[in-house]
Amino acid sequence: MPIVKCKSCESSFRVKEELTSQVACPHCRTPYQPDNVSEEDSREKPPGWLIVHDEQTYHQIFELKNGKNTIGRKADSSKASVQIDFGNRPVDKFMSRVHCEINALPKAKGAGFDLILKDLSTNGTVLNARKDQKLVRGIDEIYLSHEDVIQLGRTKLVVILGDRTESIQQTAEDIAGTSYHETVINFNY
Repeated sequence: MPIVKCKSCESSFRVKEELTSQVACPHCRTPYQPDNVSEEDSREKPPGWLIVHDEQTYHQIFELKNGKNTIGRKADSSKASVQIDFGNRPVDKFMSRVHCEINALPKAKGAGFDLILKDLSTNGTVLNARKDQKLVRGIDEIYLSHEDVIQLGRTKLVVILGDRTESIQQTAEDIAGTSYHETVINFNY
């Protein structure tokens, strides 16, 4: 087994030759990329997408990037990498400018990504319209599954895993044709 060097953290590790395209660094979880493969050639599906599916705002699709993705409402002072745009509709005043974080980490065996949700807001983040699934700010982290629904304030986002769909446009159209999830509106429980 050859010893390879991670291009991100420069750690060395062993890799079976037949698995070089499916391995992530065991130290920083950056996908290993052989020197003879260009980054453009190896472009795989993104870790996932967030689809805004809510009766209060526009249908929007956001691609998640490898690493930390912060999600919040669009504002001039927002530092969120994914900003929900309310256009000319009333802004969701219960959604923070930086409401939560989704960390996309490559799985150790190179088969897709783990998406880990962490709440950063004042009002909390609800998963799948269940009050018992409200995350505690800065403490709770939860692994997301395909088609989980995250509620930020009153706005709902559907999680789509990158390795679970062939066409994000078709998936988004399918989701647009479904009914909306229940909105949890009691933020002080």
